[in-house]
Amino acid sequence: MLYSTQRVENGDWQALVGSLSQSLQFEKSVEFAKPAAEKNAKLLNRQKGAALSYLETLFRALQKTEPALSGVTLQQQEDRLFVSFPSDLLFALGRADPVVGG
Repeated sequence: MLYSTQRVENGDWQALVGSLSQSLQFEKSVEFAKPAAEKNAKLLNRQKGAALSYLETLFRALQKTEPALSGVTLQQQEDRLFVSFPSDLLFALGRADPVVGG
C-alpha cells in the first residue's frame, strides 16, 4: 500500500522509460525454410475426358428406355454439358426434401 500512494515524478519516469527502451530493443528476425529445389511442385498431366457428345448420346438412349427421364433437358455449351431435371423428379409436391430413389 505504501507504493500505491506514492506519486511518480514525470522526469524520473521518462528517464527510466528512455533507458529501458534503448537497452531492451526487441527485433524479431524470422527465418523461413528455403525450398529444397527451385521448382519442387510436379505439374499435373491431365488427360482429356470423353467427348461430351458421347455422354449426351448415352443419356438420350437412356431417356428412351426410362420414361421418368423424359422431362430432363441437356444443353451443351463449349466444354460443358448442362443437365436440368424437373422439380417433380427430385422433390415431392410442396416439399423441400429430396425424393428417395427418385
